[in-house]
Amino acid sequence: EKSELKTRVDSLKMDLGSKLLDFGEHEKGLALFISVSGKGDEERKIHGVSRALTDLGYYDEAQKLLMKGLRKFKKSCYLWEQCGILNNLLGNGIQSLRCFEAAIVLMPRETPEFFYNKALALVNLGRYKEAILILDYLIEHHPGAMYLAERGECSLETGYPHEALLYYQKALD
Repeated sequence: EKSELKTRVDSLKMDLGSKLLDFGEHEKGLALFISVSGKGDEERKIHGVSRALTDLGYYDEAQKLLMKGLRKFKKSCYLWEQCGILNNLLGNGIQSLRCFEAAIVLMPRETPEFFYNKALALVNLGRYKEAILILDYLIEHHPGAMYLAERGECSLETGYPHEALLYYQKALD
């Protein structure tokens, strides 16, 4: 019973750590993730710590941890996504795209963020037409201002300023 309680407490700490990271409290989130044992949920701990390290700019440490995590959890869509985010920040566009593609293949249910991250990687590579296909899908099936705004950016970059204006306006509505 004591180990069951510890597992539940660790799970709640990781939930709270994720929320703190979402709200920009990177140091506090990192501290919570580091404080859990990770037994039974090591993959989630690695994801949380690597996300916090990335957000804090400790890219080398985040990369080492992600590589270690991916060796152990090869089919973790969340670790692949985080690896894609990190590679994107490091300017490794092709590697970032590959990581997001791996995350999408491995995701247990459709996760719009994974597709959006892939679209951003394509935009960073100047592959706007491919990004537009993904963004149009997201706008149709998962409406959101950030998808509309990014779609506007793609329209602008591909020479359609009036179309871009419409997408930006829709994003503000």
